[in-house]
Amino acid sequence: MQMEPPRALLDTGGREFRYRTLVGTGGIGTGVFFRLSGEHTLGREESRGGRFLERRDYCKLHIICHYVKALLGRSIEVVPIGKVGDDEAGERLFEEMREAGLELSYVHALAGASTLYSFCFLYPDGSGGNMTTEDSASGEVNARAVDAAEPVFQRAGGQGIALAVPEVPLETRDRLLRLATRHGLFRAASFATGEMRQVRRLGLLERVDLLALNRDEVRALAGAGDRVGEDAAQECEDAAQECEDAAQECEDAAQECEDDLRAGTERAIEFLAREFPHLLLLVTAGAEGSWSWDGEQLRHIPAIPVEVQTTGGAGDAHLAGTIAALAAGASVDTAHRLGAILAAASVTSPHTIHKQISRRQLTQLARRGGLMDEPLSDLFETGRQAGRRGGVREAPRSELHAPRGIVKNRVEEGNMNTTTRMVKKASQIGILIPAFNIPYLPMVKPVIRAVIEEDAFALLEVARAEWRKFGSRSMAAVYEEFQKHADPHYVGLHLDHIPVVDEDGLRVEYLPIIREAITLGYGSVMIDGSRLSLEENIRETRSVAELAHEAGIPCEAELGAVLGHEEGPLPPYEEMFRSGQGFTDPGEAARFVKESGCDWLSVAFGNVHGRISEAVRQEKKVAARLNIEHLKIIRDAVGIPLVLHGGSGIQQSYVLEAMKCGISKMNIGADIRQAYEESLRDGADEDGAAEAVYRRTRRLLSESLRLSGSRRTLL
Repeated sequence: MQMEPPRALLDTGGREFRYRTLVGTGGIGTGVFFRLSGEHTLGREESRGGRFLERRDYCKLHIICHYVKALLGRSIEVVPIGKVGDDEAGERLFEEMREAGLELSYVHALAGASTLYSFCFLYPDGSGGNMTTEDSASGEVNARAVDAAEPVFQRAGGQGIALAVPEVPLETRDRLLRLATRHGLFRAASFATGEMRQVRRLGLLERVDLLALNRDEVRALAGAGDRVGEDAAQECEDAAQECEDAAQECEDAAQECEDDLRAGTERAIEFLAREFPHLLLLVTAGAEGSWSWDGEQLRHIPAIPVEVQTTGGAGDAHLAGTIAALAAGASVDTAHRLGAILAAASVTSPHTIHKQISRRQLTQLARRGGLMDEPLSDLFETGRQAGRRGGVREAPRSELHAPRGIVKNRVEEGNMNTTTRMVKKASQIGILIPAFNIPYLPMVKPVIRAVIEEDAFALLEVARAEWRKFGSRSMAAVYEEFQKHADPHYVGLHLDHIPVVDEDGLRVEYLPIIREAITLGYGSVMIDGSRLSLEENIRETRSVAELAHEAGIPCEAELGAVLGHEEGPLPPYEEMFRSGQGFTDPGEAARFVKESGCDWLSVAFGNVHGRISEAVRQEKKVAARLNIEHLKIIRDAVGIPLVLHGGSGIQQSYVLEAMKCGISKMNIGADIRQAYEESLRDGADEDGAAEAVYRRTRRLLSESLRLSGSRRTLL
């Protein structure tokens, strides 16, 4: 049974909370403390004396959930998702969480497993490190455990915070972040130093709003990126080593190196802020204080001077204080202040959860650190006083760095994944994002390889017709193959043409397909209602746009008739071009975009699709032309990025001009598909055919589209 928590440490009376639920997954466990003799860093093969301490250790999820509940009390529902062992330690932890008022419906004891156990080592100055067991109940927390809690996500929606922290598998945290994205929760996360390359490979940071790290983790994450990040990380690491060496020599030199270390840390933070502009960043550095990045300004708060018992759990307390303040409606700056105050309070206890923290202690520390401004003062006021002041100041738009689950519905500037940002930037600067169709799975790897080697950004995409009539097998198969080879800095994954009525004239159950793509993790989706009336197309597109926007991804739609997929002969091309047959009507396009809510629009202005009927798919595509003046009229009417389908075979001069006139994404299918098929027909094996795709893709990027190096321009 859930118990009533003690009185909240913060004033919560009469407030308009931004978030009312915290649901998260991470480690739940216990451990011991061991104090080392000597201040110097423990060597790899060194033996060192020390002694065990009478202290209680807790793991990340438990620490954060405890403090958030302690700060906000009944004003917030706190729901951990995790596992403990069927042992004495698990029973004790479960009881402590229950006493703290946590909702434990999704915390279970795992038969035959042991509770997560950690070994914390401390230097005499209170700093130290932590090691945890890998074969524990927490290691068995899987995607099914997260899915079981989906009713919490559904109930919370835009008033919920999702938390993903280490000590459970990375795949489990990915699942939680995807579920949070689908249901519109604000997403907070932290990752361990050794996870950073996999975090990048999986594109996890695209599904995070608030990223909390310590200085070593920032260095690792920056170093897992490109050359600039590696330089920033190395500068930070070199400064850290110099500080340690200088500290042995003299105080002045040590201070100079501490300044260098701070500069190196800030450079690494700024690099990450540029690379992931949607992220709020929170960085802790022990005695050197902490930093926050709110999307506009990097702020540093020095550590508040206290008598340190242990630094274990201080970073988790910092994140908990930040989350609690954001939930109560505070700005990022105010939330950072509360995080610093709670971290300072936490280290005055010998245990990693300080259960005796009081409001008085927090206010004293706030004043000692010079952090008690009016918004923070409001958090400590009584309900009557806060009501007179109007409660916690709601953060202005400029103070909050999206996406954060506050402004929902359309994919806005602050709620963009990488694909959205890249297409938007391409639209602004007059270049395009190529989107390569994948009718055969072995084409995934060579296309990605070509894009990376040309230093471009591109999408890989699959349409329903490609898994029904070619060899891409399924959306899931393409997704899995993409994940094996993708680098999210260079490529994204798009769901192409999901028709309401297909090329054979059959009605399609399209919504389950769209939902499956979103669940899998596709970064953008397309609904094709171009064979419907305008009103029907608007209605069906709107339903998909709403689904996509709930998940934080863009929706592409089509208006006009881009012919070529249908059975039977096409009309004579020149006749079609002269008459404007099937061209997108600019007036209808303006209405369509306004009423459907789509983010990108595929338009017809002379382009035609490659043939997909088995009888004619090997025929050379017509050398299409584009009516650029018609394109300009559409561009001016709609004001969103436009998409060119049927990009293969169009004369280069037209494509380059279309880039400058509103085309921000171009689909390329027949060109690379035919390279693959022709190679197989000529006797090549699968690897040889893949190599042909690689060569053709590089030539398209470098020669036809002139996009070599364009990723840097987009960034």
